[in-house]
Amino acid sequence: MKTKKFIKIDLYHICDLLAIITLIFLAVFLVNKTKLDYFLFFAGIACLTTSLQLHFGQAAIKNKSNKTLKAKPEDEDKDFLINVEPHSKVFQIDGIKVANKVYKIPDSIHVKVTKKNKVRVSSFCAYMIYWLYNGGILDVAPDEKWNKLFEA
Repeated sequence: MKTKKFIKIDLYHICDLLAIITLIFLAVFLVNKTKLDYFLFFAGIACLTTSLQLHFGQAAIKNKSNKTLKAKPEDEDKDFLINVEPHSKVFQIDGIKVANKVYKIPDSIHVKVTKKNKVRVSSFCAYMIYWLYNGGILDVAPDEKWNKLFEA
């Protein structure tokens, strides 16, 4: 059974903040041998927030460029491309074509396309997930559903 993705906001920015706070309390604990409970609390909240975003978050593309981009919807039943208009945000995307390069966008990751047609992940935690789940430029189509995006 497929999990319903319903979180549209990007919780990875909160994860970044919680990770910084956790590292501060870790440093305090290592120096003073105190505040372990704060370290564990913030580490637990950071893990929970990351897990929620990863499991229930929708992939999104924010197009800040002046060009209309082509994107592959996440839904496997859809065999068509959608347009991502300039200065718009689209959810539930599997991949996007920018400047003749096809990018895979893993589930739950929010990316933006800059005015210079660069694809950016705006958060450290999100980038780690993006990298871990093989997000980025694709040289070949992973399956036949990607062919239309490569040919666009």
